[in-house]
Amino acid sequence: MDLLMIKKHLNIDHDLDDALINAYSLAAESAVAAYINNPYNEENQLHEMSKLLIIGSFYSARENEVIGATVAEMPLGIKFMLDMEKRMPL
Repeated sequence: MDLLMIKKHLNIDHDLDDALINAYSLAAESAVAAYINNPYNEENQLHEMSKLLIIGSFYSARENEVIGATVAEMPLGIKFMLDMEKRMPL
């Protein structure tokens, strides 16, 4: 997935955060691979959509805590998509 697609998902039209977004992209791929206990596959649409959701979370929060907001997990979000791909260790 290229940077332009990620920026479209984030509704960003400037270049100021490109390095940060690229770092989030790599971290998101690692997070997907760790969650499913299998390598990240950029041809897998579930992996790619999960990556976008993770990057969106990283970019919008930017900190470990959320103060003064109600937070809820999306019912058909990252876990929904990746649980189908999850591999249990032998």
